[in-house]
Amino acid sequence: MVNTRLQHILAELQSSGNFETPLTIQPVAGGEVNHSFVLLSGEQRFFLKLFEQDELLPAGRDAQYELQLRLSKHHLAMEPVYFNHELGCQVESWFDGDNLLKLDAAIEQKIDILAETLAAIHNTDINAQPLPLPEVWQRYIEAAKLDIDPSLRDRVERAERIFADTKTSSKVLCHNDLSLQHVGLSSSRMVFDWEYAAMGNRYFDLASCIDVNGFDGSQAQLLLNKYCGFSGIEEEHALASTLQQDELVKLTCELWFRVVGQEG
Repeated sequence: MVNTRLQHILAELQSSGNFETPLTIQPVAGGEVNHSFVLLSGEQRFFLKLFEQDELLPAGRDAQYELQLRLSKHHLAMEPVYFNHELGCQVESWFDGDNLLKLDAAIEQKIDILAETLAAIHNTDINAQPLPLPEVWQRYIEAAKLDIDPSLRDRVERAERIFADTKTSSKVLCHNDLSLQHVGLSSSRMVFDWEYAAMGNRYFDLASCIDVNGFDGSQAQLLLNKYCGFSGIEEEHALASTLQQDELVKLTCELWFRVVGQEG
């Protein structure tokens, strides 16, 4: 299935006139969902991503492409150079460097860089589509074909109340999947994989960052401490708000993995 699709994509890329031919590809170890490749075009390298499971995203692919294009002008993302909605693929500039996960340094130093990067994202003046979490949860439930038992219903309803009470507060551009490997080591602190980015509550993004990196209590506390220092936010308030949003993050992640497992 992927091979046939790749043949169509390579044929389209070669006929687009945007790349030096012939084109060749090499697989890259990717995430849980999408397929990734190095696209070789003459002496140049590009990053080719084949999209899967659009129902997992908070916004459409077209909107995310436009967002990444704007982010690249602020040196926060690699520049996307080709996008094809019908074929479900995107080509972007190649990042020739390591990511934060591979940095030979203590975890405390990595967390410091991660906190600075998260603060920089939240402080940007770029707007995006809002994160409609209740709609996302419902879409995940339907995609995973879940039976809504009383326990799940109670969790969703409680999360919906928290979301309704906090959706307009601390609203910033959020990455929502900022793992160590999604931060490139460069002078401009490049960030990868903006698929789940949206306007939302900064503390949801903080809780997501803690969750996706599997930080323990002391590491989470250090991230909050460093983030508050970079953002000028009172730490006690940040801790309480992040703990509140963590309930929404846990529900979102659990439903996300149910979708991926059901379709995988």
